[in-house]
Amino acid sequence: MIRVALFALTAMALTALTQLGGIALIIALLFKRRKTAFAASYIAVSIAALWIAPLFGRTPLPCLTGDSLKMHSPFFCVLNRQ
Repeated sequence: MIRVALFALTAMALTALTQLGGIALIIALLFKRRKTAFAASYIAVSIAALWIAPLFGRTPLPCLTGDSLKMHSPFFCVLNRQ
């Protein structure tokens, strides 16, 4: 029971921090090498989000370029908080 609660708390924290981390963590549960699977699924979900988001009318703010509209910190780009 504690293990399930800890996993749920971790998934919620990753989702709150990076928006995609919780999804990547759940995908990683399907594999034996979970750390490697988490890293690979996080990269795959991040790339997929770049392609899927415009279909729903979402456009990301530029991370490093842009005059008036840009991220306040490059840290937001690293965490996929676009």
